[in-house]
Amino acid sequence: MDMSPAYIKATKHFFSARYRRMISIDHFHIAKLLTKAVEHIRKEDAKALPSLERMRFHKGRYCWLKKGTALSEGTLHELNYQKTLMIKTSMAWVLKEKARDIWYGVEPPTRCSWGKWFRLVRESGLKPLEMVASTIRKHLDGIMTSMRTKTSNARAEAINKNIKNVGRVAHGFRNKERYKSVIFLRYGKLTTELAH
Repeated sequence: MDMSPAYIKATKHFFSARYRRMISIDHFHIAKLLTKAVEHIRKEDAKALPSLERMRFHKGRYCWLKKGTALSEGTLHELNYQKTLMIKTSMAWVLKEKARDIWYGVEPPTRCSWGKWFRLVRESGLKPLEMVASTIRKHLDGIMTSMRTKTSNARAEAINKNIKNVGRVAHGFRNKERYKSVIFLRYGKLTTELAH
């Protein structure tokens, strides 16, 4: 699941004491928070640049959002150039990549690895990343479960997207019952006998 308090509260309500062992936080939601933090820091860094450099760096902003292992030679060259002038962004990007390494097992997937990462973030003094670190610390049990079990809510997200698309295509429904009926007709894999 994602880190929505509503989902966590519902899980706690239905599964009581077992809920902590059951919750698995999807990697996508952590990666999204880290990427947002890097982008926020990049924008702040860019404000201090001369206007011509700012224009060039704005065009190359997406290189900071990609994962390190997916960078082409040209993108890597641009990133290395930008690192010389955007020190805080460079630190934020390295910390984002370090978190990715912990998640995917390049670093040992232990609480100790996350503890070291938290310390590095604190020492960096980068407030947006400190806020993400605080969120990760709060949900570390669910993150460790996800890392151990390799679970994801990608299927649930895909189903949710399809359901929302039904509403968009129809431009809304008169009531919830009609909406539910169309969802079942579209995705319920009903047989011909049931449809009649």
